[in-house]
Amino acid sequence: QKRGGITCFYVPTTTPGYRLESVIRMFGHLGGEEGILSFTDVRVPDAYRVGEVDKGFDLAMLGVRHGRLANAGRTIGLARWAMDMAVDYAKVRKTFGQTLAEHQTIQNYLAENATKLYAARAMAVDCATKADAGRDVRTEASIVKLYATRSAFEIIDSCMQIHGGMGFANETKLYAAWIQARQCFVTEGPNEIQLRSIAQNLLKGRVDLSFA
Repeated sequence: QKRGGITCFYVPTTTPGYRLESVIRMFGHLGGEEGILSFTDVRVPDAYRVGEVDKGFDLAMLGVRHGRLANAGRTIGLARWAMDMAVDYAKVRKTFGQTLAEHQTIQNYLAENATKLYAARAMAVDCATKADAGRDVRTEASIVKLYATRSAFEIIDSCMQIHGGMGFANETKLYAAWIQARQCFVTEGPNEIQLRSIAQNLLKGRVDLSFA
């Protein structure tokens, strides 16, 4: 049940009946492995309960909201790093007698990226400030996760384009950031779910678009 009947417990791995069946490795997602667990006639005492009885769903959703903010911070950091790489490269790489930074197209890429990055960071800081104040930020977290992950992926992709072939070289590691940013479209709820959640809460008047 969504609003009742779910209670959260932690189960020590030494508990009789517990078994880790397998670990599913995730490409490029550090610490993001999934696992298949089995519980056969497992019993745990109430002392192992986490939170209140029948409040496990709310507790899980709180973790998801924090995870969405963490994904935003992670991808914003990756995008900022990629931007620094692209700016430095554009200043020294020359084509047709000019540095990349002197070409209007490259300048446009950098300007668009900076705009997206600044907006994503401002949104994340505002949402985190509200969360620290104890406010319900479930919708804001969805908005930030959606915008930050999408923008970061676009920024990193653009920075790879600025690097040309070097964007795929092992030494730049841009491809690794590109993969990690793309994965965040899915983790803590795919972006399609964020769109649905944002729209539903907006139509119900539950969205506070004011700043902290």
